[in-house]
Amino acid sequence: MHLEVKGISGATLRFVLTANEYRTAAADSAWRLVAVTDALGTRPAITELTGAEVVAGSRPMTYQYCPTAGE
Repeated sequence: MHLEVKGISGATLRFVLTANEYRTAAADSAWRLVAVTDALGTRPAITELTGAEVVAGSRPMTYQYCPTAGE
């Protein structure tokens, strides 16, 4: 199993993925994400998600501008 762990300060299961994490979630059947909500609070909760679940629930939210040489 290949684990990615996300600590989330609040109780809502929402987190940011890197492009590499997203690609790996989509391609690696052994990949799992373990999210710990309320990680710094008094009642942390653990949720385990498969790569397919993460991909299905993900939405693009940022873009990066990378100018090419000569522009």
